[in-house]
Amino acid sequence: MIRLRNDASMRARPTVLGIVVTAAILLASYTGSDGDSSPEPGTGTGSPSSSEDPAVVVTDYTSFAAGLGSAGHTIRVAGRTGLEDIFGVRGRAMTIDGVRVMAFEYPTRFAFVELRTSVSKDAYMVGSAIIDWTRPHLYGAGTLIAVYLGNQAVMTRTLEQLLGPQFAPR
Repeated sequence: MIRLRNDASMRARPTVLGIVVTAAILLASYTGSDGDSSPEPGTGTGSPSSSEDPAVVVTDYTSFAAGLGSAGHTIRVAGRTGLEDIFGVRGRAMTIDGVRVMAFEYPTRFAFVELRTSVSKDAYMVGSAIIDWTRPHLYGAGTLIAVYLGNQAVMTRTLEQLLGPQFAPR
């Protein structure tokens, strides 16, 4: 269940100094092993890939669906997510082996990083929106963010194999 609260008193009001400091920290944290550039498939660096097809590197929705398909998962597109205003891009609700997952693809790596860094540590705030949702797990790779609400170990393992460890909650 997802409930949104739009309480102006609860919104974060970033300052210029706060934005600059946050940007500096993020730049430092993104210069590690996964960096901003995607490696060639099969090089063993970058986003983890499916154990069934080590050449799959997820960078967008198409490669995510291909990775799921090559790992033997059944995917069905279920329409929009209802969270497009919060995530800032058109989302795709899908079921993976009958489990609902939402995917948001960003036009650039910068836009992806900007949204990803706006998610609070507990995942209950995205940008200035407060979201009251149950068991959120957010994953990201390339320009794609996937949101799974649940605790099925098979699904969290599948998403982690394709997109790397969840970034929220942390």
